[in-house]
Amino acid sequence: MKRTTIIALLSAVLASAVLAATPELPQGRTVKELMPTEPFPSTYPGFENQKNKFPAQLEGSGEFKVTRVAGICPDPANPANFAMEAEHFIRMRNPAVAAELEKRNIDWEMCEASVVGQKLKVVRLQVLTMGCGFPYEDPKTPSRNPIIQHACFYVPVVEYNGKEQEIASDALEGFEAFAVERLSAYLKK
Repeated sequence: MKRTTIIALLSAVLASAVLAATPELPQGRTVKELMPTEPFPSTYPGFENQKNKFPAQLEGSGEFKVTRVAGICPDPANPANFAMEAEHFIRMRNPAVAAELEKRNIDWEMCEASVVGQKLKVVRLQVLTMGCGFPYEDPKTPSRNPIIQHACFYVPVVEYNGKEQEIASDALEGFEAFAVERLSAYLKK
């Protein structure tokens, strides 16, 4: 009987130690808390008619300095990519939720953490298929330049650990200007 009690106590202690090491789920939030407080400036009038002109991928080749810790996430071809999940909230001007998601993705080892100051090579730009927001657009003075208005639909795909992975666009210094330049070059072909 004593042996069974000791084994049960040890099992309980080990189970609590394992649970303590597991990152907690982000605190539950309501849809209202996740959504922006103002209408999302999804795009400018007429964008739907222009979609067939713009590629789903843009060529890219540039090195960018990482400006904040962000998740570098595998499988950029997956529409449910974890980096894109965070990017959606960054674009909706909800950085607190984006940061929470990125921390979860890193803690759960679904993404690796970038290091501030490291250089990452962007190998292509992938369409995000949602509207413009930070960092491209200042909500007080939105751009009327159609190239800027379209370039903000792309997110960076970087070469990391020998494969293509995705990272949030605001974590790469100067990425917005690069996306505008790449789209301009594509349109001039």
